[in-house]
Amino acid sequence: MTRRATALTSYLSFVTLTALLTGCEQQPQTASGGGTSTPSANKEAPKPATDDDATEPSQDELAALKEFVEEKGGEMLAGQNLPSGHPPIPGMTPQSSSSSGDNPSTNGAGAAIGELKYDPPESWESVPPASRMRKAQYRMPGDTGDGELTVFYFGPRGGGGTEANIQRWQGQFSGPEGGPVPEEDVTRETLESNGLKVTYLEVSGRFSPGAMTMGGQPQPPVDNYRLLAAVVETPQGPWFFKAAGPDETMVAHRAGFADFLKTFRFE
Repeated sequence: MTRRATALTSYLSFVTLTALLTGCEQQPQTASGGGTSTPSANKEAPKPATDDDATEPSQDELAALKEFVEEKGGEMLAGQNLPSGHPPIPGMTPQSSSSSGDNPSTNGAGAAIGELKYDPPESWESVPPASRMRKAQYRMPGDTGDGELTVFYFGPRGGGGTEANIQRWQGQFSGPEGGPVPEEDVTRETLESNGLKVTYLEVSGRFSPGAMTMGGQPQPPVDNYRLLAAVVETPQGPWFFKAAGPDETMVAHRAGFADFLKTFRFE
């Protein structure tokens, strides 16, 4: 009875998460050529709630959840029986009728033990993460508005591949007329930091958050925005660093961000 109840609970959690993700993805999207944003009187540039809003998931969090549903959902249900007549779920390992119910050995033999370490610049202010999915969050002060760095880690195989994330981040920006960002406004480099591969992306232009406000309305695009981002590949999976803010602010923090990338180490 206990085993069947556990299986049913896991199945319902999987279905519920899938339904939530589907609902989020079906929300209306902001047109790539949408309106612009006007700075307020105190010169504070508008700050999109994409990566700040604690009540609505950011695109990075949605992408990670989708990754979990598509690739990890089957693993969560592995060894458990689906309700009679239910079609198989991709990635799910059917339970053998002769199974004793014991989980296979997962002692992680040969797996690297450690964590990514880094040293942020003193000018960055550590703030409480707006979401439990974020490892850390920093405020990057600026005269025209603050920037923000969010740090994500979703486990050894979570969060998607480096290329997929780089392409998605670049796709959040467009040119003044709504088309692709000109090549001269995109910088992409691959470097090494203490034996770790780091893929760096810098892009500027019109930023389209793609997240929803508390009222369910899509966030409007913001002009003159810049992204400084990096994917760090570690023995325990990728870490994602995404800093965005008003163009002038992020240009001022560019050198500090470059130095920050050199501090990555796996210990």
